Amino acid sequence: MLEAIATETVVTMDVSHLLETVAGIAAAAGQQWDAAEAHYQTALRLADEMPFISEQAEALSAELPAPTA
Repeated sequence: MLEAIATETVVTMDVSHLLETVAGIAAAAGQQWDAAEAHYQTALRLADEMPFISEQAEALSAELPAPTA
């Protein structure tokens, strides 16, 4: 996935999600909170610029605060 992002691929093969949203979810699953936040912010920016209306909501709903210790 990161290779696809590096080549400026924007959406998944079935065009249902931005790769940055998927990368954010994966990073959050691995508790890499800073990376997750960066991916979500990029996804929100891309969704606004395209516009990709359904992905605007998806990226926002995936953006959760990191748990506290």
